[in-house]
Amino acid sequence: MLIDEGKSHLESDHREKIQRDYAEVLHIGGDGAPASGSSDAVIAAFCEEKCCDLLTGDKRAYTELLAAGRIEEVRISRYVADRESGQQIYRVRMH
Repeated sequence: MLIDEGKSHLESDHREKIQRDYAEVLHIGGDGAPASGSSDAVIAAFCEEKCCDLLTGDKRAYTELLAAGRIEEVRISRYVADRESGQQIYRVRMH
């Protein structure tokens, strides 16, 4: 799973749920993940190549992800609430 930029605190805030759902957690800007400031197209390609979900607060991310070309389907679901911002965090699955 890949956690969107600026949301790295989610891993500690929701550790039990995330550990139950995912074996590996990466963060945008972290080792082995897209660099900070990466475009949605780069993030989509990474997630598609690595078969990973994206956790993001951007509920419109799917438009850019679908425009990336290689992604045929995007499924979005509510995942957790971000305690810091009060924002809903979405799980985005790409196929």
